[in-house]
Amino acid sequence: MRFLTLAFVLTSASAFACPDLSGTYAACRSTTGSSAGSSEIVVSQSIDADGITTYVMTSTGDEAHERKTESVVVNGIPVSETDESQGFPITFTSVATCTGDESLDLNGNIKVQGQDMVTVLIQVTKANGVMTQTFTGSIMGQDVSDVQNCQ
Repeated sequence: MRFLTLAFVLTSASAFACPDLSGTYAACRSTTGSSAGSSEIVVSQSIDADGITTYVMTSTGDEAHERKTESVVVNGIPVSETDESQGFPITFTSVATCTGDESLDLNGNIKVQGQDMVTVLIQVTKANGVMTQTFTGSIMGQDVSDVQNCQ
């Protein structure tokens, strides 16, 4: 019985393993030139008693120069928000998971009045002090992709 309990604990811990993305990055730049990027990026990471990883990312956008903070809870549970301030519903849904300790995977979808407008997968990895964000998906039926390196 103890062996089964230990096996379960070890398996559960590895299922929640996420990459260490923590650090301070001077800038994130697109390798394709298709996005503006950001600067002064700070990523912190914590793991709660249940093994759930939370990332807190603070950055300044290069276009708007606004400082913003976002939290990502990696638990595989979809999070949805609906905004009706434009006079019609816009729903954003996201799910955060990890592929072992290799990548943080963010799946997102934006629906306008129930129609898919944006579907995106963002995979975030870190190697040799460089955090890489790889974006793939579609916007209004058009395929899009970009890679941003943060260092």
